[in-house]
Amino acid sequence: MRITSDLFEKSFFSIGGGYDIQPIIRFSHICDVFINVNLFIEQKKVMDWYDKAFQYCNDIVVQEKYVVEQFDETEYFELHQDYQSHLSNTYFFTQEDYSRYKNNFSNALGLKQYAIVYKLFRKSVGRTVTFYFCTAEGLASYILLSQNGKYAPTVLCTVQTGVLERPDGIINAIFQNINMKHPKLWIRGFEPSYHWLYGKVHNNALDSICFFDKKVMDINLKWTCGWSYPPFQKKIDRYCKGYVSEATVNELASYAIKEEFTSPKTQFLFEPLGENPELIRDNHYIVVSKKTKINLDNNYRNLLYWENFTRGYHWFQMNSVREQVRKLAMVLDELKADHSATIHLIPFCLEDEGESYFRALQELPYKTITYLPNLWDFIDLKNPTINA
Repeated sequence: MRITSDLFEKSFFSIGGGYDIQPIIRFSHICDVFINVNLFIEQKKVMDWYDKAFQYCNDIVVQEKYVVEQFDETEYFELHQDYQSHLSNTYFFTQEDYSRYKNNFSNALGLKQYAIVYKLFRKSVGRTVTFYFCTAEGLASYILLSQNGKYAPTVLCTVQTGVLERPDGIINAIFQNINMKHPKLWIRGFEPSYHWLYGKVHNNALDSICFFDKKVMDINLKWTCGWSYPPFQKKIDRYCKGYVSEATVNELASYAIKEEFTSPKTQFLFEPLGENPELIRDNHYIVVSKKTKINLDNNYRNLLYWENFTRGYHWFQMNSVREQVRKLAMVLDELKADHSATIHLIPFCLEDEGESYFRALQELPYKTITYLPNLWDFIDLKNPTINA
């Protein structure tokens, strides 16, 4: 189960990731390797939790499971020959903070290290992914696998760390090294409560940080983690967003919908719903979440809320986007919506269901306009081709 540099670069890498299947059900469109590194959770608890999570999730099938009883980074990570010097180079720490950071993990020194590997199949999107859970310190693992910045994962996730996400935090200091290769996307988030570190209030994890100060992704629906680090964890829900560098924003701005995801009755607009109100006629319908803010009168008579007739992902159970659109069709039929009407939508599905969303819309007898205001929305439906 060796994690090579190639696998690391293709991965969704979660520092401190404990009990969490959210990446697997949200990012299979851009990653097929998911790596969680967490130092404190005992093997039996991890195995029991993930076995049950994958059993109860109606969209995941376990194809294979492999357990490494004695895990050692030097054996199972592809390392640079100078990896020890990489770990000892703490330019991104003050000496005081470095000592405190190390002390946070002193209680884990005697714990058994293990790893668990799952090969999983996502039914709704028809994709196979591999999930690694490794007992290791997350930041050290990142430095080791990146070979001190030579490599980077596709997506970095720190929503279960808190300390790493502060604008003046450790990850920010590491990424200020312009010679390092950086992840394409950084997922940050926070518990909706106050945290304290060394007597200082945590800064908001969603503030602008270094190169990753451009928001390109609003995580749809709640990001729900298990109780991964009691007693410090106060809630299991996270409020999360995705960030990229300015260079990546410039790249994404040139993307256009791939030809195979275009049709005469299906249109995608890269703008907020309501930015061009003249597009919405009296006999049209708007379909959004109750949590969506739109630049229109909320008393608009043909305003429909997804939550009134379907649900999105909820913990282990989910309605696929096909089911969501099927129920929308039933509602529109009950309302006797004219087939000449246009349906204006903000998707309510998971982030990796873009292809399924497009296919489902083809079954509707209406023209649709879908609004994708964030540059990373349905990224797998796009090509780096400038619109003519």
